[in-house]
Amino acid sequence: MEKHFVGKVAQKAIIEKDGKVLLVRDLREADIWEIPGGRLNVGERPEDALKREILEELGVEIEVHDIIYTEQFTYSEKLGPHIYLVYRATLRDPAKEFTFKPDEVRKVKWINVAEFGDQKIYDTFRHALEAYFDLSK
Repeated sequence: MEKHFVGKVAQKAIIEKDGKVLLVRDLREADIWEIPGGRLNVGERPEDALKREILEELGVEIEVHDIIYTEQFTYSEKLGPHIYLVYRATLRDPAKEFTFKPDEVRKVKWINVAEFGDQKIYDTFRHALEAYFDLSK
C-alpha cells in the first residue's frame, strides 16, 4: 500500500543579482552555507511564505519567479520528511541593505558560478544551485 507524504514544506530562494546568487550562514552551523528561506505556515501560499521568510530573516523584499528545483528528503526520524520548493527570485530594491534577524542569520555572501564549487553547502541546496547554474549533467 502506498503511503502519502505527510511532512514539512519549506520554500527557499535563489536570489539573483549581477550574475551572482545569495548564500546565508545560520547560527547553528557556522561553517556551512545555504540558500535563504523557511517553512510554510498553515493557510499560507508558498510564494507568500517565501516573501515573509526573506523579509523576516534579511529585512528585504523579493520578487518571486519560477520554481527551479524541488526535493523531498528526511533530516532524521525525529524531524521527519520535508519537501523543498526552490524559487528563482530577485530583490525588489537591489540597493537596500540587509538587516539580519539576529537569531537566524549570521552572515551573507554573493557567489557566481565560478565560486560555487568551492563552497561548503548542504547537499539539498547544492543540488538546487546545480540546477540553477545548470551544472548537473
